[in-house]
Amino acid sequence: MKVPLLDYLQWKMGCAYLSDLHWLSGGQKMRLAREIERIEAPEASLHEWNDALEYLLGCRPESTAEAARAALIAALRGQDEQKGGNHGGIQAGNRTAAAADAGGAVPAGQRS
Repeated sequence: MKVPLLDYLQWKMGCAYLSDLHWLSGGQKMRLAREIERIEAPEASLHEWNDALEYLLGCRPESTAEAARAALIAALRGQDEQKGGNHGGIQAGNRTAAAADAGGAVPAGQRS
């Protein structure tokens, strides 16, 4: 892959900014998982797969490109939560907690 993996995913999802990948809806996450399935593990380096895993989901690195790719797909599909995995990513609940922890504004109706 000549384009960095995260940049390629940004382009495939039609995101103006890389950070827009953090705000995908459930359906968009499924679409992103399908896009990743179309990429063979050897097409990107282990470093790129682990960067994507950490950037998109906040997960620990994997030891192989295949494992990192599989973890990305599973987490985006929500399968890791059903199996007790640790690929949480950014969701509405922890975005609110993160904003409060960082001293940011918490939207009305989401305050504890």
